Amino acid sequence: MVNYAKEHDSKYGFVTALYTLANQSVKTGMVDRTMKLCKEAIDYKRQYLPEVNCTHIYWMLARIHITKRQRKEAVDAIDQCQLEPGLTDYQQMNCLAYKCEAALCEEPIDSALFMTSYAELQKMRKETGRNSEFFMSQEINYADLTGQYDRMLELSHQKSNKVMKYEGIYKAYMKMGRWKEAFDTLSLYVACTRLGQNGRDTQAGRDEFAATRGCRRRERSQDAET
Repeated sequence: MVNYAKEHDSKYGFVTALYTLANQSVKTGMVDRTMKLCKEAIDYKRQYLPEVNCTHIYWMLARIHITKRQRKEAVDAIDQCQLEPGLTDYQQMNCLAYKCEAALCEEPIDSALFMTSYAELQKMRKETGRNSEFFMSQEINYADLTGQYDRMLELSHQKSNKVMKYEGIYKAYMKMGRWKEAFDTLSLYVACTRLGQNGRDTQAGRDEFAATRGCRRRERSQDAET
């Protein structure tokens, strides 16, 4: 595909080919290759197609940095994305949601970045009436950060993506101290991830281990008491 675009001097085709290769690479876990292809596509686009909107490439790059817990790099990618020509309201909202994710991707979390980005995202959601599961995820994150665990649980139940749904539910149960329900939901979450339904990142795995260990410890304690 890349060679075909070069042979036919298709600049847009070349950028598209690089993005397609990056998409294939990330699905097979070739993270470094994906980042290289994304950066190559962005550099080429800036030089030859400055008038073309390529937000999707920046988003892919930001997702990788978030997964690698590289907040600064993720925010830098989104800052550049927000300079893309013809940015739509929906694309701007996605950028804000990515900044929310970046704010939480490494410790200590950047509460100021999250709250600022979240407030602007919510304002645009009300103004445009646009919504997505990605935007709802930030509402769940907000509920988590502000201790609104009932709200966190309610919103998580509304997710259609099963992995994200069960992840949110068991985290809410953990925060509420409802250990039996957390453990039961964790089993559903693990079953979904093993089926390959959009497994998140290593933080989910760490949370999974913590939940399992905590639930089992409390179950043993309750058994001992009885």
